[in-house]
Amino acid sequence: MLSPKLFTLLTDFGTTDSYVAQMKAVLLRGTELRCQIVDITHDIRPHDIQEAAFVLFESYSQFPAGTIHVAVVDPGVGSDRRRILARLKHHGDSFVIAPDNGLLSVLLSEEQIECAWEISSLELLAERKKHSSTFDGRDVFAPTAVFVAGGGDPKDLGSQLELRDLVALPKCRIVRFSGEAVGGSVVRIDRFGNAISNIVVGETPPAKVNIGGLELPLVSSYAEIDGAAALVGSSSFLEISCNKAKADEKLSISLGEQVEALSEC
Repeated sequence: MLSPKLFTLLTDFGTTDSYVAQMKAVLLRGTELRCQIVDITHDIRPHDIQEAAFVLFESYSQFPAGTIHVAVVDPGVGSDRRRILARLKHHGDSFVIAPDNGLLSVLLSEEQIECAWEISSLELLAERKKHSSTFDGRDVFAPTAVFVAGGGDPKDLGSQLELRDLVALPKCRIVRFSGEAVGGSVVRIDRFGNAISNIVVGETPPAKVNIGGLELPLVSSYAEIDGAAALVGSSSFLEISCNKAKADEKLSISLGEQVEALSEC
């Protein structure tokens, strides 16, 4: 390989165990250390495919062209669910590698995937000595990233898939506010307790936000919050926040709770 490759990792593995390190070892050995590995996060809630789908979507475009993203939140590991290699649109020769369980839902609904292949020819993956039925992150997904980084042809890994046949979770869709009232839901809660919805706000912000019967004003920064308020976060998603407190706990907000972005009228 002529130049170092950039890999990202997104998992629900946490950092207490050695799982993340084992995946990194595969990437480092396979590229003879000529790579850089960025941890997007390993603190996705265990088995929370929806959270992972939104975090992947809001993160991938921040990386340069040619990045290979490896996303592993995989409660169905060992089953007959497919393993996917997908090429991203509008972002150079970038790929994402993930189980076909809905993790690519937001990318699919936003039409950010150009094409995808099933990873089925495991004999091509040099790191595979004995494939574990419980750790595809190490034994399939990381070796696939090395294969692609080394110039391997995705067609050699398996058949190309119709994008409409990939698993897409109905709740993993973005709702856009453009002046008219819209409804969405809380799709993830960050470590600060901010309840982040699937509503993306464009140039025209909502006048107020309703959640659980509570009407909140819209502010432009956390510093402006007096008690509780809504604001547009750094990735343009509408979120509910409290001043130096966890909004999910203070306002008893849970995942899936309905959120309304309201116009002036």
